[in-house]
Amino acid sequence: MRTLVLPVLVLACVAAVAAAEPAAPTAPPVPEATIGPSAAPSTTERTLVLIELRGGIDGLDAVIPYADPAYLKLRPTLALPRDAVIPLDGSLGVNPALAPLRAAWSAGDTALVLGVGYPSPDLSHFRSIDIWETGSGSDRVLTEGWVATALRGAPRAPGLFADGVVIGDLRPGPLDGGGLTVIALNDPKQFVDQTAVMGDIPCECDGDESPALLHIMQVKAETSVAARTLAQVLPHAPTLLTAFPDTPIGRQARTAASLLGAGLRVPVIKLTLTGFDLHVDEKARQDTLLGDLAGALAALRTELVARGLWDRVLVMTYSEFGRRVGENASGGTDHGTAEPILVMGGEVRGGLYGAEPPLGDLDNGNLRFTVDYRSLYVTIAHRWWGVTTGFLPGGPWPELGFLDDLPRRAAG
Repeated sequence: MRTLVLPVLVLACVAAVAAAEPAAPTAPPVPEATIGPSAAPSTTERTLVLIELRGGIDGLDAVIPYADPAYLKLRPTLALPRDAVIPLDGSLGVNPALAPLRAAWSAGDTALVLGVGYPSPDLSHFRSIDIWETGSGSDRVLTEGWVATALRGAPRAPGLFADGVVIGDLRPGPLDGGGLTVIALNDPKQFVDQTAVMGDIPCECDGDESPALLHIMQVKAETSVAARTLAQVLPHAPTLLTAFPDTPIGRQARTAASLLGAGLRVPVIKLTLTGFDLHVDEKARQDTLLGDLAGALAALRTELVARGLWDRVLVMTYSEFGRRVGENASGGTDHGTAEPILVMGGEVRGGLYGAEPPLGDLDNGNLRFTVDYRSLYVTIAHRWWGVTTGFLPGGPWPELGFLDDLPRRAAG
């Protein structure tokens, strides 16, 4: 993977030198096909927007089993009263902070996958997010992100701006490895300006350069191509039609909408919302986070629907784990296991998938997962990108029904 990020570009290059392959430093011309959407979307024109909810979301405060008496018993201060919950059916509802997503739920393009986790869960932030982002199990360590694995060996479609864009955070996560070109940025114009300030890195190549130097030159060349593409399209990009919330995740969603609205083709965009590790005073703080998330997603959906792009975008949240069922003595919750996953998009079959873990059958105070998280990855890889089975170890992982089937191709 080549992560292009400014102003720490050279540091990112050196960090990836171990996996670098010799490459010519010559920058190719800006591909014209990058600009402007095609009339009919292909698998290479679809975008997966991944939203990491960092810290471990309290799923029982987001999707609430309000009809279960055990919910109130196990959460005497954190439990929401029944009349405050937005009902989804006769037993489940959502936190009122998620009210901005009501229209999306009613439109049928939003799904909730319940009880998502994996066997023998690890409750360490670092290990569990590594498991989630590589598609491994708790008994196996993988070094390549699941997206990179799914797309490995696939021909790089002409006209792609990049294989992935990471907004608001430098961690590529699921995009790590696989030779993907990943751009990390916060503001497209700032990216262009900083690249121009850097200028060219001189290199009098005599054919005997080290792989490290050649890799740095290759990353710089790809950075220049990305910056020139942005400089070409930004002046002609349409003005956003939607007001986005002035929150960290709202600004990230706005940048994502700007890139997509400008006609840039990016298979994956990753956003990050931090702050969910709420061991203390959870109630108001998670409500704020959920409200920020819902506001950003509602604005993103509104903008992309207005632009005719919503059918080309699939949104999925994920967190390293959920929280324990019972609240702690500090008004918070501790590291737990299963969590609900939110999926949105114009091609999504809305509704509830999986099964809510029963509160009467806990595993040492934690929820027992009902859907293996790798089923989401397999579903997306198959039905969004057309990748056939076999890109994740283990399994088989049953596909879920929130997407229609699409033409498939084999993974490399």
